[in-house]
Amino acid sequence: MKVARGLGISTKQLSAHKTRTVLTLVDIIIGVPAVIVMVAVGNGAQKEVLDKIETMGTNLVIVSAGQARPTAGRQSMRGTVTTLRPEDADTIARECRSVVAVVPVQTQKLPVKFGLASVSTTIVGTTA
Repeated sequence: MKVARGLGISTKQLSAHKTRTVLTLVDIIIGVPAVIVMVAVGNGAQKEVLDKIETMGTNLVIVSAGQARPTAGRQSMRGTVTTLRPEDADTIARECRSVVAVVPVQTQKLPVKFGLASVSTTIVGTTA
């Protein structure tokens, strides 16, 4: 009996506020699929990133140079200071027996020009 009474009251209220009812239904019809699509896109992106990491291998270690940050009382510095040198890669290869290969890499963001065209890009330098 209570269920039938509740359905009657609900039907009466939905009929009395037709615009509000239609807008609510439109929100539900658009909102639920939008959330499903966003979750699917997120899962797809996560899978792609994991696949790329897996293709690099599970025994890959990347050592990056640190940055020098100015502190109080010191002259201000701009940019990064390279704390690793190519000799450090040779030392790692020589001293760490479990390391199979060492490849030093230097990256820097620089403007590149060809003719009248100019673009800012990341330059990557490494050994053969």
